[in-house]
Amino acid sequence: MILIALFTIGATWFLYRKEWRDILGLKTKGITKKVIWQAIGIGLLLGCISNIFIMQVYPLIFKEQPLSPFKVDNILVFSFFIFILAPLIEELLFRGFIQGLWQKLYKNKERNPVKLIIVITALLFAISHFGFLFNITVKQFLIIAIFIFIVALYMGWLRYKYQSIVPSICAHFGFNLSNVVIRVFLIIISLVLPDTSFHETRMQIELSQYENDTIPYNFDPNDMNEWERSYKKFAVLERPQSEEITKHLKGNNISLPVHFTIDTSGYIHSIYVFKSTDTICANKPWGKVRKYVAEDYYIQEYGYDFPEEVIKFIKSLPQCKPYIEDGKKIEKEMEEQVQFY
Repeated sequence: MILIALFTIGATWFLYRKEWRDILGLKTKGITKKVIWQAIGIGLLLGCISNIFIMQVYPLIFKEQPLSPFKVDNILVFSFFIFILAPLIEELLFRGFIQGLWQKLYKNKERNPVKLIIVITALLFAISHFGFLFNITVKQFLIIAIFIFIVALYMGWLRYKYQSIVPSICAHFGFNLSNVVIRVFLIIISLVLPDTSFHETRMQIELSQYENDTIPYNFDPNDMNEWERSYKKFAVLERPQSEEITKHLKGNNISLPVHFTIDTSGYIHSIYVFKSTDTICANKPWGKVRKYVAEDYYIQEYGYDFPEEVIKFIKSLPQCKPYIEDGKKIEKEMEEQVQFY
């Protein structure tokens, strides 16, 4: 991202050496404390609304798990990214370079389509976030992108009104800050009012998916659609979450990636729990990534042996059908997620 910022500044300076600061919106004149706090506040409000919808309303409407697009390995690195790097560099690129350059090109035209410029920039901004989200479907991404698009319209309006990216950076910061504010709020609610835990609601949503499902389990690694259907159904109906686990989560939800092997008889062995989805998705031989087993991490982070719970669950899966390739039974390596909430 730093390279993107340097390229953006360098390209603008090279093309418009006399006006590059104005094009990028690098000015603070006329930006009062009131403007800054107002931008942060509205950005925070929009972010809280989007987080409440994504975490609580979405599951009720679509009868699905709450969206959890981010996987955090290092909270300090993650915080630095979403609170400092993202607001600065993304605003420099989108509201600074892209929107600013378009405004410059149409400045002296009879028709200045500033509204269209703001809309297109906001749309590009929303689409660009697809690469930063994990473990979500296209439908889920579209839901998230709508809220990103809305706040991007506000940030584009700020850029145009004040001819500066400072207010839009502040609004961006406020929007990202809402991720922490809402999660802290949910933790406090779960501690103060444990009887209103969202755990039971989510369990009811999951169970409702299988109220009329009479299709038997079919753990067949040769048909991944059948495998995934059976795995999800088994995880809901056969893995009740204990009150102790819910207590240790304190309002959070985590998803642990796990790797295991199905032998030629359909039995599971070699179960490994990983710290990060990124680790599993890395294009490396399994032998090179097994060192990332995460028992210590989850015990230290949550005070509970979640990896052991994952291993117990995977061991409880019914006997699978053997995997067949070229007419021969061979061992099959599998990857899954086990969720706690």
